Amino acid sequence: MVTGLSTEYKYPKPTNRRKASEPGMGRGSDLQECAVSQRWLLTYRRLASQNRNLSHSIQAGNQLEATYKDREIANADV
Repeated sequence: MVTGLSTEYKYPKPTNRRKASEPGMGRGSDLQECAVSQRWLLTYRRLASQNRNLSHSIQAGNQLEATYKDREIANADV
């Protein structure tokens, strides 16, 4: 019998830690990343809202333009 050898393999414990070379290390980095993502989310929502308003305005403008063109055509026929 050989002494000093273990028959069972000890697996390394899994870690959720980042490597030291990755950005965002240090205390509070998760909070900072959360704040940045919140800021981007707010910016995205604001831009999406402006885009919706703009598309509604464009649709309304197109409808008005079509109405005036119909009137011009109707007046030209007279």
